Amino acid sequence: MASVNLMEISIYGIGLSYKIRNFRFMIFNLFKESILLKISFIAIGLFSIASTPLLGEEAVEFDAIISDIFSGEIQDESIFNNKLENARTLGASTQLLIEARMLFYIVNQDYAGLASYLPEIDKASDNWVPGESKIFRDTKSYEGMRSAIHAYNAQTHNDIDAFEKYSKNAFWLDPRLAPILTTWIHNYRRVSITSNIQIPLDMIIQYSNGNMTTLGALVKGKKALLLDFWATWCGPCIALMPALIEKAKKLDPQGVLVAGMNIESVSKAEQFRKKENINFTWLVEPDKNPLSKLLMIDSIPRMILIDNEGNVLFNGHPNDPSFHDVITTLRVKL
Repeated sequence: MASVNLMEISIYGIGLSYKIRNFRFMIFNLFKESILLKISFIAIGLFSIASTPLLGEEAVEFDAIISDIFSGEIQDESIFNNKLENARTLGASTQLLIEARMLFYIVNQDYAGLASYLPEIDKASDNWVPGESKIFRDTKSYEGMRSAIHAYNAQTHNDIDAFEKYSKNAFWLDPRLAPILTTWIHNYRRVSITSNIQIPLDMIIQYSNGNMTTLGALVKGKKALLLDFWATWCGPCIALMPALIEKAKKLDPQGVLVAGMNIESVSKAEQFRKKENINFTWLVEPDKNPLSKLLMIDSIPRMILIDNEGNVLFNGHPNDPSFHDVITTLRVKL
């Protein structure tokens, strides 16, 4: 088991780096000690200085705004949009504006937003100038990222031939994109396999207070059961607890039972529940983690949506944008 406090995988060709902070990880381990390889991007190499005809205070303002939109630190899209519009007003080039938005989506792992921006990216590609780029070192790294975005878009539309084609092209153009491409490919294969799995509803599950139930009893009379797999040592899991609490408040009244599924022990789950005043369904996975193995859970936090017949409707990260699409098919609002 590897223990990592800070792991940085630099992608120098595009001036970005992956940073994975303060959590343990294990690749392709189906057992409880592995957690999500949470990838975030920050700009580390701004290869050119944005040119501007402005002088004096306007030039200083322009430089400050460009620095902000390429900082990789803005999370609120409305704030980002306002700064982007200010940059546009002050004369920022189309290329700068497009690259800034690409970076915003990548940093915030909003790949759906990035894919929706593809028409603008493709439209501007013919006029892309390497020497004016803020985040790409050369044409190959730029085209590699563009192919990677096409790969993601193809995956979401279940166009597997295009997904394979663009993934290979992206890797060929810039091999340093391998970590994120590997994640997408692995996720696709996992979902393809687990979508045909039937969950044994007679499986006995323990509440954190020691009482027993079954998955079938939990989902009986409900539209679905939403299980959030987590552990006390998983930093990203703890960070997403407020969002899980909100899901429980919104979905439980609409017929989707939300439950936390601790992968460690009754004592740890119950101690956390009392400390955080958790008041919705709080479960503990059975010994040897049979559900984690069945569902190929090799990283946490992981969210599993099961219907009342034991079919797996969703198997992925809680922030995966496709979760919203799946949950709306149940005629509920999130």
